Amino acid sequence: MAMPFEDIVEVPPPGIALYDAPAGTFFGPFINTSGSSSGEKFITQGNMPEFYSYLAQHDFRYSLSVSNVSFGDGDEIKSVGILVSWIENNKNMMYRLYVYVPSL
Repeated sequence: MAMPFEDIVEVPPPGIALYDAPAGTFFGPFINTSGSSSGEKFITQGNMPEFYSYLAQHDFRYSLSVSNVSFGDGDEIKSVGILVSWIENNKNMMYRLYVYVPSL
């Protein structure tokens, strides 16, 4: 995870759209092709038109469920449930995965 530990917070459903996601969110920027902000690419109509159209057509969104675990000696872990939802064939679909992020 490139996001700073303290910035990983809950994002309740219905969540944030993966397309046109604002800077500083989980998917904004989507990729970075260089070591500076000049290589950042966001999922926008201008940067990635075909990918953007697909995500917008199916209304792809993400939510985060965050649990903090403390070991008492200053070490902490965040258990982050990532829920990706979309609409396919008029059905609400979802995919859930987990990532564990240490404070170190």
